[in-house]
Amino acid sequence: MRDNLGKKPSTIIRRALDDLKAVEKNPKYCVDMGAWHEPRYDDRAIGPEPVCAVCLAGAVIANRLHADPNDDLSPGMIGMISRSQDLANKLDALDDFRMGNVHTALDTMGKLTPRALIEVPDDVTVPPYNVNRAGFKRALRRIAAKLQSVGL
Repeated sequence: MRDNLGKKPSTIIRRALDDLKAVEKNPKYCVDMGAWHEPRYDDRAIGPEPVCAVCLAGAVIANRLHADPNDDLSPGMIGMISRSQDLANKLDALDDFRMGNVHTALDTMGKLTPRALIEVPDDVTVPPYNVNRAGFKRALRRIAAKLQSVGL
């Protein structure tokens, strides 16, 4: 698994949203923000194959990192498989970004700069994905734009 998410948090968020869009169209996946990359055998499964539940970071694991939908994976496992704690931290940070915990996400990535502390809001309201998909994505795009405006 090669880390092709990028270095800047703004880029990582935008790429994760692209990956989310891809898994929304893939019948092997369902979006559940409470699951990293988790195969499920339930009524959404197609025949004997499970459907894989993914969150925002899980969408990256599925689409960008090309994980098998039958594999139960988390950022920690991805870090071990890829031998990259940096990649694991980016995936963990996406979980914080999706909840609006911007400073926590930046800190997880080692990107919490004095400028970001001052100019980037911390607790941003991000509508729950399952309630307002468009609002969820719009809020994350706004976070990405703000981060980009301060060089992140």
